[in-house]
Amino acid sequence: MRVATIASSSSVDSPRADVARATMRVRARPGEAVAIDLRADAALAVALARCDEGVVHACATDDDVALVSTRDGARRTGAVDALARVFARHGADVASAAVGRTWDGVALSGGAGARGCALVAFGDAGAAAREREVVVTLTTHARAGERTRTRSRARASGCHLVEAPACEATPRAGTATWALADGDAAASLAVNENCDPDVRADLDEALAAIVREASEDEATRAAARAMLVGGAVRAPVTNGRARMGTWQGLYLCEHGARGEHARDVLAVCDAREATARTTIVVSAGKRGLRDITDDVTAAIRDAHRPGTIGTLHCFCEHTSASLVVGPSDPTFATRFEDALNDIVPESWNDEFFRHTAEGPDDMPAHVKSTIVGAHKTVPVDADGTLSPLNGQRLYLCEHRNVGGFNSGLARRVTLTLQCD
Repeated sequence: MRVATIASSSSVDSPRADVARATMRVRARPGEAVAIDLRADAALAVALARCDEGVVHACATDDDVALVSTRDGARRTGAVDALARVFARHGADVASAAVGRTWDGVALSGGAGARGCALVAFGDAGAAAREREVVVTLTTHARAGERTRTRSRARASGCHLVEAPACEATPRAGTATWALADGDAAASLAVNENCDPDVRADLDEALAAIVREASEDEATRAAARAMLVGGAVRAPVTNGRARMGTWQGLYLCEHGARGEHARDVLAVCDAREATARTTIVVSAGKRGLRDITDDVTAAIRDAHRPGTIGTLHCFCEHTSASLVVGPSDPTFATRFEDALNDIVPESWNDEFFRHTAEGPDDMPAHVKSTIVGAHKTVPVDADGTLSPLNGQRLYLCEHRNVGGFNSGLARRVTLTLQCD
């Protein structure tokens, strides 16, 4: 496996200077990890050069590719190989959906930032290379003050609950992106349960078990765990403070074997006031996937102003459910559910899980939620459509046998529309 480069790109200008939109075309074959340089696109390069800070969102439009956070090219290549082995029996579309077709990051002065974005292609390694499309939305701020750098103490390897850094100057309602500020490939950020420390210990062991047989090299396994979880979290904010679910908190996961150390986390808030914020309630009576694309589209339809582009941020307020972008293939929901049950078996309750008092499906649900992710950001076109969902759908993944037991058998998803 080799690291490929961007073959070509094209861009579409935004009506507003502080929001740039580009469609980048990346040539890759299955098994390749492609580093995406946003400055390879002329419009993005100009926006990055003149910004003080900003937030970046990318969304892959193909069913067999994922987007990941990393800077380390050598470890990235090995980690992709390891994850391909983890999902080998489940199909390229399942692998890419689990790892994630959407990516959130930050951009700092002059185009610098935290970890970069890389495209990962899954599937038959012998297949020919072809172009894939990645839709990139860059929102830049021409002034300082929206960024906060927080140094968190990571006591050792493992998953740690940390305080989500507040943003200093923000609109009343918006979104914030928390991203790791260095290029270490062996750490990640996630959202999950903020109470029982056994959840964090169990999660760390589960992530190790998922990739244990995928590589003989521990550094590669650590990079694969970090790639699977992700290097950034985006969540709704109100007056600069995170607006998560009651039992949710920010996790800093250290996947490498190291002692106590410091880790910098950047918090960058989108300077725009939300065009609209609403919450939809989804019935979650049993385990499985529910297509919520039409519900989400209907909820924002009247709020979108024609001619404006931006993003729609979707955030699930629960620790045993998640959101995933996947194909409209009617078999996908069953195959994705089967894959998660295979990768995170309930037999681990008898082997090493400590957090077992709430039933055999509970701790596996926390692990699945962390892997798949509580949040997804989708680009919004000038006509109000969710453009990359052409042929793809947004699903709520219910990981409990009976979801939302203490909340009316329902799950809440907060939608934040930001368009200019």
